[in-house]
Amino acid sequence: MRIALIAALLALPLAADTSGRRGRTGPVVVLYFGANAAAGSHQRLVDIGATVQRIDASDLPKALENADILYLPTEWATGPTRDALRTHKAAIEAWLRRGRGIYVSQANIDGEITELPLRFTVANFYNAADRTTPEGESPFLKGLEDKELPWPCDRITAHDAAFRVHAKGSVSGTPALMTAQWQGGRIVVNLDNDNVRAVGGSFVGPSTTSDACLQRLLEWLAKRPIRAR
Repeated sequence: MRIALIAALLALPLAADTSGRRGRTGPVVVLYFGANAAAGSHQRLVDIGATVQRIDASDLPKALENADILYLPTEWATGPTRDALRTHKAAIEAWLRRGRGIYVSQANIDGEITELPLRFTVANFYNAADRTTPEGESPFLKGLEDKELPWPCDRITAHDAAFRVHAKGSVSGTPALMTAQWQGGRIVVNLDNDNVRAVGGSFVGPSTTSDACLQRLLEWLAKRPIRAR
């Protein structure tokens, strides 16, 4: 009798998983939030293998539905992008809880970032003498050369304890790269300037995050490889 009951239970269909925390499949969809005509990061994301969609404030929150990552490029906090994040904070947090991720680049302001589920404070001032030093063993930085590591273009002067620091400036001592898991979602804060490639392919400023490092961070956020392996 007991064996028959167990067999019957196993034959029942499983309840649908509505949490979104199970692994997604298919192309990794990145929402590139905000127009920055000089930025090279949009093309970098495409070259790495992501499916990239440019969006602005009017596209939220609907654009989140089928996306894996919300990408905030350098200077995101200096214009309407920041206002939209405030307006739609509840919707973005609900989306994160379904297992999605946010990638945060250099804010380019002085002040506390309160638009995201976890807070941190930034200062838009850097020390040109800084070099990036890994903080412990980081899967994102393993095997990379010093010149490939994120550089602290903004200084993070305070942050929630939930963040794990992966790298710091050698002189400033402030974080260059942090990650956190939040209620099923994931957040990367890399306050390097992601305008790595200007028109003509020349490099801008001291930004050093390599494509290899960027790809690792994106795949951690998406919870799967960007390219089939």
